[in-house]
Amino acid sequence: LLYSDASSSSVWFQLAFLTYPAAFVFCVVHCLYAPQLSVWRLLAFGILPVGLTTLAMGGRFPILYCVLVTILAYRARTRSAPANPTLVRATSGRTKWLFVGGGLLLLGAMIYYFAVVFMVRAQVVGGAEEMFAVAEDRWGVAFRGVLAGPMFALLGPEATYLVFVSIWYAVQGVAMANFIFSGYDGPVQFGIYGLDLVSAIMRRIDPDRVAAGFESLLSLGTYGFLPSAFGSLYVDFGYFGLIACVAWGFLSALAYRRIRRDRDPRWYIWGPFVMLGVAFSVINTPLGFTNGLVTHLWAMLAFLMLVRARRVPA
Repeated sequence: LLYSDASSSSVWFQLAFLTYPAAFVFCVVHCLYAPQLSVWRLLAFGILPVGLTTLAMGGRFPILYCVLVTILAYRARTRSAPANPTLVRATSGRTKWLFVGGGLLLLGAMIYYFAVVFMVRAQVVGGAEEMFAVAEDRWGVAFRGVLAGPMFALLGPEATYLVFVSIWYAVQGVAMANFIFSGYDGPVQFGIYGLDLVSAIMRRIDPDRVAAGFESLLSLGTYGFLPSAFGSLYVDFGYFGLIACVAWGFLSALAYRRIRRDRDPRWYIWGPFVMLGVAFSVINTPLGFTNGLVTHLWAMLAFLMLVRARRVPA
């Protein structure tokens, strides 16, 4: 991306890039509408594609997103079924415990992976203690609060570093967006920065333009970090990004109204995606987070295939 190099991905990788987000949608549809939850179907058509994607591309967010969207869909199934008979509540005790146990194991594996990745990164600069100095020198973020001293004494530098990184993930969007608002002077990127699909297409059409945009972010010190939804929209569309914010707010309100007032079971499919889109706006836009544009296109296809007031098995 930074040097205008041609992509070396195979056609199979490109097809997987367009199809793996359907696994998120399958998890939601199955948890909401299947007469009986099937653990093996969730594993085969939901968890497995996301796991293979993580092995192929790296990163932790696809697994996290898959776990959370499945949990939210399952919660909607159990809490909304009594008021809406088109959503099926029947789930055997054995299936329920398998579902919960599998989710906890997957979440534990993700946390372990998170810890290993960041400890390896710390070794590049000399260890966990050096990473605190790097964060303070490069971004002005220091870990010197009231509890910092006791945490270092009780947990040690490595565990404290992992706590620091976890908190940093929650707040770095605000910091990076501030850097972008005050210092970004690169070109308007029209989705190249915040939308994976647009970035992949433009890399093949005009790689020099992609490299120029990302070079501006690299020189600013924000490339590779989470810019929040507002920072991402500012890079891609300038102040016109506010239009996208208003549009997302309108669509979120529409989904909420349809779910809570109209009780149309088809609209329940949007609940998990809207909630996570709002929650993860501190990281990126709903369409930019974890190949979100393609995910929402698959969700729209599933929504259009649902039939009003009928059970739709997954």
